[in-house]
Amino acid sequence: MTGPSPEPPAPRTSRSLNLPVVLCGCLLVILLGLAILRFLVDTGVVTARWHRDGQAVAAEPATFRDEQGRLCRQPVLQRAVEPDYPDTLRLLGVQGEVVVAVTIDTTGAVIGASIHRAAVAPLDSLAIAAARRTRWLPATIDGVPTVATMGLPYLFSLAPPD
Repeated sequence: MTGPSPEPPAPRTSRSLNLPVVLCGCLLVILLGLAILRFLVDTGVVTARWHRDGQAVAAEPATFRDEQGRLCRQPVLQRAVEPDYPDTLRLLGVQGEVVVAVTIDTTGAVIGASIHRAAVAPLDSLAIAAARRTRWLPATIDGVPTVATMGLPYLFSLAPPD
């Protein structure tokens, strides 16, 4: 004898999540993101910065091999100097981006600064003055410090900083 057929289970009205599966998925996404970031930093595509005691600390600088196969490392900015931005220039609406070409010696001191991309004369001179006061970790070739030139951008903006 066949009895009445069992009723199908009632559909769930709320979706329950399997917490361990969700946590594992989130952890995998985070680990994958960290692995990609590490790869980009190691290959020099991204220059990472971390903060320690309120001061920015740069990650290991980008390294590469030159045509002769020598291991080269780019200079790393150790002490940034913000340029002066007088209120008179702000009131006049003077703004722009200046890129200063700085030449760094084997001790990390700036031995030359010139305008690579200009904005307007007052901003250019303020950017050069700030760039001359920066401090660098020198470039190296096969571990030996060498003189190098880097572009250092300065943005003079009327907008408040973030």
